[in-house]
Amino acid sequence: MAKSKMLSVERMTKKKSIKNVEGYEIGNIIDIMIDSEQFVVSYGIVSLKNRKEYFAIPWHFFQLSTENNFTLDVDSCLLDKLPVF
Repeated sequence: MAKSKMLSVERMTKKKSIKNVEGYEIGNIIDIMIDSEQFVVSYGIVSLKNRKEYFAIPWHFFQLSTENNFTLDVDSCLLDKLPVF
């Protein structure tokens, strides 16, 4: 049987740092938003080190490494267009 590729919400958000494509830590996932009709993750709610707001970043921008760490490839121009909290 193939190894499951599931990851709990707690493991995704609890002290999980996000790194940029260069490998530098840029923030943390603090929550996720799930589409209640399609039952898929839509957004990661992110706290970035260099910003005061929380950002709702579309889930497809995140990549999960083999160590279950997240990489985010988003430039600051896109962040300025995203919903903030």
